[in-house]
Amino acid sequence: MFCASVTCGRAGGAVAVLAAMDNELSPLKKEMEIVGSPFEFDGRPVYQARFEGRPVLLAKTGATPEAARAITQWLVRERNVSAVVSVGTAGSLGEDLQIGDIVMVQKALKDWDSSNALWSLQEIQGCGTKLVNLIVTVKAFVANGGERARLRETYRADMVDMSAGEIAETCAAGHRPCVIVREISDRADEEAPRAFAETYRRKRTEAIQAAVCAVRQLGADKNVDEHK
Repeated sequence: MFCASVTCGRAGGAVAVLAAMDNELSPLKKEMEIVGSPFEFDGRPVYQARFEGRPVLLAKTGATPEAARAITQWLVRERNVSAVVSVGTAGSLGEDLQIGDIVMVQKALKDWDSSNALWSLQEIQGCGTKLVNLIVTVKAFVANGGERARLRETYRADMVDMSAGEIAETCAAGHRPCVIVREISDRADEEAPRAFAETYRRKRTEAIQAAVCAVRQLGADKNVDEHK
């Protein structure tokens, strides 16, 4: 059964922070104290760090759902992380979310999963984010009004991305708390490539600070019992 409490991860283990892109990983590294030599996974460095006395691992997920799943599985199974925080971008599927909004997600699913399994995510208060219900993960960047409408109507989803569903499912299988922070980069329509490029060029400090806030709260109780 999925553990929904922040206190049910592996006691004392590192919190893994996953960045979707380099312009999220670099400022995250500046927020932490990098220690020791990085590990390596699939040719990419995984940085060892400390934040307010708590061990942290920092990694980039890569550009595909398969890459996001692979590194999350490695972190959970091989590195025994206590929790996962994912920060990245997402496309808005409705009218309530605007480009630039920073959100935290309650549930995730995968568009290609015929079971329509929903994966619950950790909710953390006080990190300056909007709370949204559902994100749907797809295998290709959505930049089409028709596809945008299909995803909205099929799942009643608020957002679309290319990693959250895989990360959430892997964390659930390993009974690890999982926090998904996303910045709305586009509206998943024909203007999405231009809007996404503009978002990528910005410093995007709000999303990074929300992820750091989540790490702080996940590490607030260092003397918790290991989930049974």
